[in-house]
Amino acid sequence: MDLNGDISPPPREAYPQEVVDTAVRPPALPPSASTTTRRPRRRWLWWLIATLLVIVVAAATTGIVLVANYQPFVPGYKQYYGLPAVEGTESTSFSWIGAPPNLRVIKVPTEPDMTFRYRFSIWNHGPVPVTVTRFGIPSWEQESDLKIVPVAIDPSTYGGGGFIQVQPIRLAPRQQMGIEMEVTVARCMSGVSWNAIPITFDMYGIEKHVVAPANVQIELVRSQDCG
Repeated sequence: MDLNGDISPPPREAYPQEVVDTAVRPPALPPSASTTTRRPRRRWLWWLIATLLVIVVAAATTGIVLVANYQPFVPGYKQYYGLPAVEGTESTSFSWIGAPPNLRVIKVPTEPDMTFRYRFSIWNHGPVPVTVTRFGIPSWEQESDLKIVPVAIDPSTYGGGGFIQVQPIRLAPRQQMGIEMEVTVARCMSGVSWNAIPITFDMYGIEKHVVAPANVQIELVRSQDCG
């Protein structure tokens, strides 16, 4: 205030500085930081999925290979004697590389229009049960000069049930069975032999065709009547 009574405003510097309240947002994470926190999780998930797929494919491939090459039948230990009832028949035991340890070789002299039977045993050497649906080869698929067909089976050689009509049979692991075959020879033969039987079996819904080795080998030789 001056002497004349005027009231003058104070100088501008006397007022306090005006404060502006500005809302400041927290800084957002840079894009690089966001990316680096998410990608490792996604990459880990994809690696897990890829690994599981590889394991599944490998297991399926291995299973297919094992089933394709699965052959559970081996020669049995049960021996049958007295067959075939053919004059001049010779039965001897042989052992060579790859042959069953108890293989019997039966030499049968042949003549026109002859028929004989023989028996052997096989067993399921595999760890799982199988169902045999067919023994041998159907007669109409064989040559007319020589036919070899199954005529009876013994589902369990040590079960005491004996031989029955040929039919599908379930073989448990380590179960042994007997098979009786009938051979029809239309003419004199020599140099023909066999010691196995074609078998069709079912395992977990998968059908397979294999050749099962037997503990008997039949050899056809010429008889004296054939000259």
